[in-house]
Amino acid sequence: YHHVLDAIKSINIVSGVTKIKRDTFKGFTSLESVNLGSSVEEIDAYAFASCHSLRQVIMHDNLRKISGGAFEYCSSLEEVSIGNGVRSIGSGAFACCSSLEKVSIGKGVEYIGSSAFAGCRIESIIIPINVKKIHDYAFSGINKVVFMSSTPPDSMSLYAIPSGAKIYVPLQAIDSYRSTSGWMKRHGDNLLGHDISIQ
Repeated sequence: YHHVLDAIKSINIVSGVTKIKRDTFKGFTSLESVNLGSSVEEIDAYAFASCHSLRQVIMHDNLRKISGGAFEYCSSLEEVSIGNGVRSIGSGAFACCSSLEKVSIGKGVEYIGSSAFAGCRIESIIIPINVKKIHDYAFSGINKVVFMSSTPPDSMSLYAIPSGAKIYVPLQAIDSYRSTSGWMKRHGDNLLGHDISIQ
């Protein structure tokens, strides 16, 4: 049985499946690519954890939730594009993905859990306008964070972003970000303006 699991290199989720349940593919060490299919709305906790050979994950816009630890310890994953339909990225969702360098966060994301991208190789990240909450150590190790919203997140943990990271916000919103209590006091010296626009 385990020999069969170890031989699986590619998975295509068939239409009609709406949820990948907890631990479903955890530890499939030979799995290299996953196409989640257009009907999947939720990836439950640890569904693909410790898939050490996983290099490609195709997400579709119907996906709404990536639960805690869903892809943790996927050590070969280098790049991930999180679809525009995703609203929530759970705690440790991509934690300890030690090769992960490039992440695109979809425009619909509102919540980023604690340690969501901790232990990755990401140097910079763009935070889209709808993100409302970012929790502890979500981006530990990162060097540059670009916020696209003119309004600071409703809730951002003091330690969501490392103290030495450069934080870029819309030029017209610098004062608004600086007046945000708590976390902004920790990062005030590293706050810079940008005039980037993303369609």
